[in-house]
Amino acid sequence: MAMNNERRLWVSFFIYCAAALLGCGSDGGAAGSATCDSFVPCGGTLTGTWHLAKTCATPAGMMAAADELKFCPQGTASIDTYNFAGTGTFDGQGAVKYDLLIDFSATMTFPASCLTAGQTCGSVQQQLRAGDGVTTASCQMTSTGCSCSVAVKSPVRQEHSVVTSGTTVTETDPTDGSMETSQYCVDGNTLRVKSDKDGEIDVWTH
Repeated sequence: MAMNNERRLWVSFFIYCAAALLGCGSDGGAAGSATCDSFVPCGGTLTGTWHLAKTCATPAGMMAAADELKFCPQGTASIDTYNFAGTGTFDGQGAVKYDLLIDFSATMTFPASCLTAGQTCGSVQQQLRAGDGVTTASCQMTSTGCSCSVAVKSPVRQEHSVVTSGTTVTETDPTDGSMETSQYCVDGNTLRVKSDKDGEIDVWTH
């Protein structure tokens, strides 16, 4: 298991969840009345600051996020609890800035084949605890290898370029050129965004 970059766990998860207005949480904010129901793309003006109110994750989205937590193909990972909160600000000139807080816990298993020579559950636990934003990390030896639980709370700040066309919004991450497209609808003070990738819907409010 390549543990020389222990930040891979949460950095990859952040990138997956924050890209293209995607969240991986359930209720992300205080707007309890916000719903993901009856989504119909309608376009509209995105300019301004939007607060993440709710995310309706799909099974496909959650599976993809969990896969990002694996350190080797033989391992497993599951997301136990998760929450996103924060803002997305569209400047009206082709850019969006995200200021989010991610708070999640997960369980991972590492078969013996994932561990390098001399590596133990104790050393894996130490490396996980040294990761950015980690609040707790605990690993136990099992009959087949190692099982770990980890909790992370950390800010995510990203800026993407953004282009709208009709009811489609396309975001590009300048760090790697990756692109994400979604359908969206601005209805008064509510913005709903549906990912073309996995159908997940995010609700944002002014």
